[in-house]
Amino acid sequence: MKKITILSLLLLIGLFAQAQCPVPDGSFLGGYFIQQQTPIHPENGVLSFEDQVVLLSEGDTPESRVFSALYLEDLGIANQAPTEVTFTLDCGDVIVDDNLDTTLTCDQMGNITLGSSANVGTYDENDDTSFTLIISEYQDNGGCNVPTPLETTFTLTKLNCNVPENIEFSNTTLNSVDVNWTDSNGANTTWEIEYGSPGFELGSGLETISNITNTNETIDNLTENTSYEVYIRANCDGASGDSPWVGPASFNTDTNCGSLFMENGFPVTIGFDDSVAFQNCYTIIDEDGNGNSWIQQEIALSDVTMSSFATNGTNQGQKEDYLISPAIPMLANATYDIDVTYNGANNGANGAANEAFEMIIATDNTVASASNGTTIFTDSGIQQNGDFANVEAQALNGTGTFTPNTTGDYYIVFKANGLPGPTPSSTGFLLLFDFTVSETLSASNFETSKFTHFYKDGQLGLEANQNFENVIIYNMLGQEMINTKLSNSNESINVSNLSNGMYITKVTIGDKTETFKFIKK
Repeated sequence: MKKITILSLLLLIGLFAQAQCPVPDGSFLGGYFIQQQTPIHPENGVLSFEDQVVLLSEGDTPESRVFSALYLEDLGIANQAPTEVTFTLDCGDVIVDDNLDTTLTCDQMGNITLGSSANVGTYDENDDTSFTLIISEYQDNGGCNVPTPLETTFTLTKLNCNVPENIEFSNTTLNSVDVNWTDSNGANTTWEIEYGSPGFELGSGLETISNITNTNETIDNLTENTSYEVYIRANCDGASGDSPWVGPASFNTDTNCGSLFMENGFPVTIGFDDSVAFQNCYTIIDEDGNGNSWIQQEIALSDVTMSSFATNGTNQGQKEDYLISPAIPMLANATYDIDVTYNGANNGANGAANEAFEMIIATDNTVASASNGTTIFTDSGIQQNGDFANVEAQALNGTGTFTPNTTGDYYIVFKANGLPGPTPSSTGFLLLFDFTVSETLSASNFETSKFTHFYKDGQLGLEANQNFENVIIYNMLGQEMINTKLSNSNESINVSNLSNGMYITKVTIGDKTETFKFIKK
């Protein structure tokens, strides 16, 4: 009996310990405004977390909470990922979890981490309108030479009018986008949207749309191939007022890739200075699955030299990453010369450049098509040519030639497949600066036919001393616009319905063909 009594007592103690300070259902959730109370640390130079609205959600237990925000956001670190801040509400104490990864580092030997401090924040379980959060910074200082962790206090204040959540974009076109979000306020809520160019200040955007009654809105009259940022706030009924603006959420309008790259026909030189076109028009495949693949970058190689390029990141092992161009229309039996400028770049002390790549012509923008494509140029053992400030000025050049058997769209594939260099920790970088596609039209033997052509007033005239059999007209995207049987030696083709621009035309006499371009005005 004594053993049973003791066991029962232990069970009761365990149940009491688990339920002594339960967090009321639905409290400490939703939108909160976070504000740093500790002065800016000299080691940081900026607020640890910017004053902003964060969304608290439940973590792994009913007492844990989590929100995401950029650490040291005002430093403007490129491609930075948000820090996921997790903490536990424990009988009046707000205890931050340890080893929170900021994704930032000073010397690439380990990331800066956040965690709990000797002092803890406080909360009132009966009042979730505000609480304090105390975070220890630089627990692992990431090589930043901060000898003692910094202690930083924040207040989080609940919003009476909740901010919109889950902002998403859909149905993006050249000139419009649909914006969708989630409402956590309920009835009688309206919404405002302000949008503009990246980095705009609220109140100075391109347009503010007010009195939106649904959780979706179409923004139109936009410019193609352009980046935009969007802020949204809720207008709540009565004394609740307006929520803070939430954002920016960003999107790019679509790009008419064919027009952008081929509007003037061949030869065409394609660089990597347009980040939106790079995202919209290129296919990027991280086939080795390590999370590092092709990206577009613009950096200062020196105090006076800016450079834009496509770069393939470092790998611990052999690379297999694909950068695939937009569709390029090519004609059967024409010859195309493709030139590329490139260089290697060292990964500091962690890896000397030892790059390799193939330039492949494929009929689709997939790995399978690239594997079955035509390799027109390869190079391997590519080291950094020159110091880093001159990697573009001292870039290498590669050339390949391709003659398609059929007319249609083709894709230029750059397959990175380099290996780690002499330093075994990782590979270096492969940089592509630009590539040029030039065309030599097929050499037909029309001399004996005395063939001529001309364009005037919406009519394409064809003349020869023999009868024509067929004419096909393609636009600069390789799309077939007109395909007509012919029977005379003097023909007039009505092209008045075609849009103004350049067209490629193929005419046939007997077993001979001639390909030429004309401009419809």
